[in-house]
Amino acid sequence: MTPKTRDVFISYSQEDKVTADTICAALESAGIRCWIAPRDVQPGRSFAGEITRAMEASKIMVLVFSAHSNQSEQVLREVQLAVDSHLHILQFRIADVPASDDLKYYLGTPHWLDALTRPLKSHIERLAISVRALLDVEKASAPANLPTSPIETKQPTPASVSPPLPVVVGANTKWFGPLIAIVILGALVLFAGGIWLVAHGIGYIRQQRSTIAQTTPAPAPPASPSVAATGAAGDNSNVKEADTYMQRARERFKRQDYDGALADLDRSLELNPKNSDAFNDRGLVKKYKNDSVGAAADYNKALDLNPKNASALNNLGVLKLDRGETEAAIIYFDRVLGIDPARVMTFVLRGDAKSMQGELKHAIADYDRALQLDPRNLSAIQFRAFAEMRSGQWSSAVADLQMRCTLAPAIQDYFRLLLWVAQSHLPDIAEANRELAEYVNTRNPPKGPDWNGQIAGFLLDKIPTEKFLDFNSGFLKNDARRHMQAAMFAGMKRLSEVNKVGAISQFQDCLAQNQNKAFEDRLVRSQLKSLGK
Repeated sequence: MTPKTRDVFISYSQEDKVTADTICAALESAGIRCWIAPRDVQPGRSFAGEITRAMEASKIMVLVFSAHSNQSEQVLREVQLAVDSHLHILQFRIADVPASDDLKYYLGTPHWLDALTRPLKSHIERLAISVRALLDVEKASAPANLPTSPIETKQPTPASVSPPLPVVVGANTKWFGPLIAIVILGALVLFAGGIWLVAHGIGYIRQQRSTIAQTTPAPAPPASPSVAATGAAGDNSNVKEADTYMQRARERFKRQDYDGALADLDRSLELNPKNSDAFNDRGLVKKYKNDSVGAAADYNKALDLNPKNASALNNLGVLKLDRGETEAAIIYFDRVLGIDPARVMTFVLRGDAKSMQGELKHAIADYDRALQLDPRNLSAIQFRAFAEMRSGQWSSAVADLQMRCTLAPAIQDYFRLLLWVAQSHLPDIAEANRELAEYVNTRNPPKGPDWNGQIAGFLLDKIPTEKFLDFNSGFLKNDARRHMQAAMFAGMKRLSEVNKVGAISQFQDCLAQNQNKAFEDRLVRSQLKSLGK
């Protein structure tokens, strides 16, 4: 097999050479090894042979797609060769033209990025992120020349699996299709009385979510683990003792004893340094301790030991999201769904990522798929409602918010307020007021400050606008998030009163709070766009 000495083969039409050279320079400045003609054609060798050898030595083709390359016989031959060589093909589209029938035949559903607007530099930066993520995932998914741990070969059964650490999952212009086989067995970890819920308002779209990681059969409940090692790392007794520490770490993690969990996982890995799941667990603990660098190192180690550890792959995607590298994160999530298309929370996760990129249609499609698999999944329902509100699908949003309130009545206050917002965009504003008033009359308000009750009172004209928007009040003083929420609801009320000027003023005040990761901020931006602002 030809060694992969190059990362990227750049295919382009001669008319686009300046763009291709710019892409090559940018990728190489990011440490990505490129092959591009004519620069890398060896003197005295045939052009066709050089292209073939370069393709076989590369991992990814970047196709500079334009009207010229679309009609180029040479580009077509290179794409055909890339397909035959099993290269990942990324289309970097610099012209909005449909692919020719010949190219469609070979490309199928390729990865692609639009670069139709200026400056080109920002699009090339996105391309570099995407290429790097593909290379990272391929490296992580390469077969490891390591013996499989006895723990990794056992198949868990529902009766024997102890709850593992939850997997943190976060939030693409155009998303990438599945590329590498990752086998996943996962399920949603249910918290707070048996369901994963959003507590108190919407907050950030990238909230912590939890899924059950693939794990191994836990030993029978043991006494406290012995501190002393009992043999070599590969010894069966050591493996059992290591697993005992790992199970106790998971219990400590659930109690938010992160230091204790980390100590147990350190000890577990001393006894059995080839346990992929333990590295993944330790990475998650480090994530919760705000050590993202250490978390990434442990996730990657987990993948080195077991390239099919989907939880570690998923967690690496979350780290990408945390750094705002949504396109790179999408690649990781696609790997999961490419092999396990029934993983509900990964559809929700990918939908969140697409929603953050403004790809609301694709986000809703992912939420739809999640709900086909699990019709009562609260995360999918509420995030689909958010995407529907942002895209102006108010009737659909009303239905989803009503379902969300019905399924989780214990914490429906803020969703009831959002339901009023969605209903206020429908012709019968009286219905919105009537339903909210009925809910307010039956709810049990908290003993302390009642911010949700304050908002409801304002929407129902029981609290004057001046009092509600008094930013020196106890509710709003020094609280940018509530200030943002107050301005959003005030703007929505102005819209219901057909006061567009007042609505725009309140929406602009909402954005001035710089809470751009919050759902309310994103909703307001969509509203301003619909108002021509």
